[in-house]
Amino acid sequence: DALTLHASTANFSFRLHSLLQAMLTVGNLFFTNPASTKKLFWEDVCEWFDSSGVRYNPSMKVTGKSGYDHMFDFVIPKSRKYPERFVQTVNAPDKGAVSRALFSFIDIAGIRDGARCYVILNDQDKANPTNALTAIDNYAYPSILWSKKDDFKEELAA
Repeated sequence: DALTLHASTANFSFRLHSLLQAMLTVGNLFFTNPASTKKLFWEDVCEWFDSSGVRYNPSMKVTGKSGYDHMFDFVIPKSRKYPERFVQTVNAPDKGAVSRALFSFIDIAGIRDGARCYVILNDQDKANPTNALTAIDNYAYPSILWSKKDDFKEELAA
């Protein structure tokens, strides 16, 4: 009836960060209701990438400047036309989910020089995520509404 963590004094903060990230990710699953949602938003994005010819690596862990590990939903390798691209999906565009995505991007920016970062927001059957879009745009990261995903198809598939 409890989550436990085994850590030494030297790696406690990293282990705690990993546990919290896992809890936050699982917490986002509460926004999916099996009765009304046939599959997860992440799976929708995978299917769209596959059908659009986007080459990607799913669920990649990258260590940021802070020393914290960040799990990215997708990493699209560098091409002749575009640099490496990191993609986070946000099923429920709230302040917490957007803040986590932004921190992950900011934390790797100095390490993955020239990388581009994208947030794909689920706006299906949900209110328009205006606050999330504004927050992401303030950091000059492209925000992709799921309903307008095809506007970014060429950029992500190149």
